[in-house]
Amino acid sequence: MRDRPLTLPPEIEHPLIEQAAAEYLKLTGNLADAQVKLAELEENRRRSVAADREAHATAIRAGKPDPGEPKTKLADAEILVLNRRREALEVAVGQARRELITTVGEHRAAWQKTIAKRRAQRQEQAATALEQLTAALDALASAVGLEDWLETFTATPERALWHPSRFASRVPGVTSPNGDPYGVSEILAALRTLVDPPASKPAPLLHHPVAAPSDPAPTAPSKSLVKAA
Repeated sequence: MRDRPLTLPPEIEHPLIEQAAAEYLKLTGNLADAQVKLAELEENRRRSVAADREAHATAIRAGKPDPGEPKTKLADAEILVLNRRREALEVAVGQARRELITTVGEHRAAWQKTIAKRRAQRQEQAATALEQLTAALDALASAVGLEDWLETFTATPERALWHPSRFASRVPGVTSPNGDPYGVSEILAALRTLVDPPASKPAPLLHHPVAAPSDPAPTAPSKSLVKAA
């Protein structure tokens, strides 16, 4: 019974484990190539058998001796060589697999510390990016609100209201199980929980959908939904 292939992360950042992983991946790649090539040779052998059969039939009709099976024998020889390599590669992959598992076990504690440091760094980067996104969405909401206000004001000045909340209250394509749309503030709150989860069990994300108000009250131009939420 063959061992199941190992799924490895794209970033390992531990020299000995990286070396063992690279060896395993190289050998599994070589084995996959050999298997593809073997399938091609098997198909070529079928064509070779047919070609030798045709040659034999032609010789019979011409009263000539049996030409033998030169193409088939050549194909068989190629398959024999490649099949031997495939079998050896399977053994090599198994050896590399066991060595990788052993290497990870031997260096797990030190590697875990490195991973924890990297996670903290990536969390900080993600939190910074999320705050930048929040500010950018806040500015976009303000610009959309101003654009909507100007369009309404041009037609009927007395009906023009400043409400950037319309932009942030519904996010197209992001809906709750009951079909109500989520707002920008809820999605940002969920992303903050994802980036920096609380120590206790986190509450379900995105569980309070907010529908757009039918007749929102005007707000001061300096207040935007994204910051207020």
